[in-house]
Amino acid sequence: MALKVIVDSGSDIPEELVEKYDLIMLPLTVISGDKEYSDGVDITSKELTDRMKQGEVFTTSQVTYDQFYNKFKEEIEKGNEIVYIALSAGISGCYNSGVLAMNDILKEYPEASIDVINSNCASLGIGLVAIRAAILVKNGFDSKYIVDKIKFLADNVEHYFTVDDMQYLYRGGRVTATQKILGGMLNIKPMLTVDKGNGKLIPIDKGRGLKQVYRKIISKIKEDIADNNLFKTQTMAIVHSDFLENALELKNMISNELGAENIIVGNIGSTISAHTGPGCIAVFINKKEIGDEIDVFEN
Repeated sequence: MALKVIVDSGSDIPEELVEKYDLIMLPLTVISGDKEYSDGVDITSKELTDRMKQGEVFTTSQVTYDQFYNKFKEEIEKGNEIVYIALSAGISGCYNSGVLAMNDILKEYPEASIDVINSNCASLGIGLVAIRAAILVKNGFDSKYIVDKIKFLADNVEHYFTVDDMQYLYRGGRVTATQKILGGMLNIKPMLTVDKGNGKLIPIDKGRGLKQVYRKIISKIKEDIADNNLFKTQTMAIVHSDFLENALELKNMISNELGAENIIVGNIGSTISAHTGPGCIAVFINKKEIGDEIDVFEN
């Protein structure tokens, strides 16, 4: 019996890492008008952001109950155990749908082992957790230990987001009209995080221009991470929404100022890009020692 680690496309794990670590990815849906696209299947984040730059507006829809039910049933009938690490319930309804599907599967298969975890994380914040869980599976740890480790990891992933244009956050209700207008006039860029209490994306600071907000992100990381050795002893992640040059600039700043040696740079997927717009960058790091030889992993 094997433990299968399931994530949704809100985790933004690159396809090559999904395959490398034998993860199962369930896509959310991206919607424009009457057209629906499976995230990462029918539309790429680059295609989406190019269309957003032309004024097209996208919304998103969670992984459905049927998707969860069918995938859970498929894996249970193979004799596998399941853990699903959900996009924060404060951002998406995926967790709730996953719980409903789990409960119905357990009525049919009372001996099945299924865990659905609200990560209170987003993007590669989830990805870092899921990849480390998959390594534990490969290394032969038992499912209970892995589920407990997932909860520990998710509780301790710090998120630092910024965006180049606040109009997209305004559409989603994450900044006010005044903040959007002043941001445009004064070149103000927000710094946001995921609130570990309710799992929602919230503003915590701002800077005049991207360079200043990058410096503030680094200062906040220093403030949040008490053990400076963690910068050298774990894999961090940076993701971007059609903003690679800036992501690499921030990576170099973090490497130079914090001594970080292992940083993944990836793309924000279509689901999250639909809400942040092009020009979003996020940084993820675990604020506590991880252990079990999964601090650093190959990408």
